[in-house]
Amino acid sequence: IANVSTVLRWVEELLNFWADEPADALRAGGLGVRDLKIVSTHLGVDESCTAFVAELAYLASLISFDGDDRILPSNKFDIWLMQTPADRWQVLASQWLITSRVSGLVGRAESKNVAALGPELDRVNASKVRALTLAILNENQGIAPELASFNEVIAWRAPVRRNSSLQEELASWTLREAEWLGITGQGAISKFGLEFLNGDDLSSINEDLPKTVDHILIQSDNTAIAPGPLEHEISQALAMMAEIESRGGATVYRFSESSIRRGLDHGHSGEEIRAFLNKVSKSAIPQPLEYLIGDVA
Repeated sequence: IANVSTVLRWVEELLNFWADEPADALRAGGLGVRDLKIVSTHLGVDESCTAFVAELAYLASLISFDGDDRILPSNKFDIWLMQTPADRWQVLASQWLITSRVSGLVGRAESKNVAALGPELDRVNASKVRALTLAILNENQGIAPELASFNEVIAWRAPVRRNSSLQEELASWTLREAEWLGITGQGAISKFGLEFLNGDDLSSINEDLPKTVDHILIQSDNTAIAPGPLEHEISQALAMMAEIESRGGATVYRFSESSIRRGLDHGHSGEEIRAFLNKVSKSAIPQPLEYLIGDVA
């Protein structure tokens, strides 16, 4: 459930970031290396994981390219955000399962020109290998496979005459991506993965996710702690006026001159920022933060 929660947060954070600072598409199509680095730093994950998250959003039609070749959230993003976590996750997982696009090719030594979101990511047998990989995991429930033996099983079940190395890579990428999605947990197929593959109701995701909280705790060092996943409106507003410093069970936000300025640039006055923080914080706003907001405003 931690992986399911994390992948939903990654997609949301990525698209909120591009809503504020759209990335520029390359002339040949796709996302440039520099923009990929910027957004992977923002998410706090490596570039292969960021490419995967961007592809998930693209496959679910949550990304659009405007007339100036900028990469932005599409109008479907707002609709997606209003859905339950189970529905949001199902959209991402079902598109991933059937696509012929392979985000693992991004950053691979032999394919230097392959860009995330670019046109060169299609591979004919990608969805077939993905389906077979999940079928083998389904047959061996409770077992986290070791990669070398797993590749032997794949080669036995689906022999290939040429380019077998790509099939092995596709299988290892599938195992990695299934873990990021929460279809597997620590390598073995998860409860949600089984429900997804069997076409069952996924409402258990909504029940198992930690309940959202509606408050933060502001501390004297210009940081705020959210003691759980924040309600959507509060996390959106807070992300506008503070930087995420660390993630996990509790999220730590830091207020700085540049983050308060960003909040002001989005049309909020210093008084509105102060009123919002007073409303959502269980602790009083410390004097240094009061002064910081006043000075920047």
